[in-house]
Order: sequence, then structure tokens, then C-alpha cells
Amino acid sequence: MDQFSPVVDTGEWYFAERNTFCTQCEDLELAYPVYQDIHRPARTLVSANMQYQLRAFNQAIKLSLEIDNLLDQRTYAVANNQQGVETGRSFWVGVEYTW
Repeated sequence: MDQFSPVVDTGEWYFAERNTFCTQCEDLELAYPVYQDIHRPARTLVSANMQYQLRAFNQAIKLSLEIDNLLDQRTYAVANNQQGVETGRSFWVGVEYTW
């Protein structure tokens, strides 16, 4: 089984010597970004979806509520000391009317 290993960009660069890779090449500079393995803790995300429907005289109103990340757990989608957006708990409310 393959295992996923998360990495983050350190912002540093590794500059390789030209003669290490190609002794016959002309001036060639090889630069590679440096990444670091990181550990992300295990997490459990819980979501909820509720619907309620009212019917009267061949008409219906359906109310719905969806809550993602109910317990507002950190997802670790953005590593420490990195920039990005990591959403927390979110709500979706819906109303549907049928006649």
C-alpha cells in the first residue's frame, strides 16, 4: 500500500554544480526548490445534513440545513508557517417551494 507523505516548500533553493550532472554542457545553472517532510496529525471531520418537508394542498416547502466540519476541527490543509486558507465550520441553508 502506498503511503502519502505531506511536504511543504521551505522557500530555500538547492543550487547544483553544472559538472555534477553534465560535464559537457555550457554554462548551466540548476536550481531546485527544497521541500521538507512534515507530520500532519490524524483528524476526524463530522458533517450533518437535515431536511424538513411541510405538505399542504398539493404544495410543499422543504427546509434544509447542511453543516460541514460540525466540530470545527482543524483540517491541516495549510501547514504551519505557510500561507493559505483553511476553512472551518460552514453552513448551507436552503428553502424549496413546490406547487
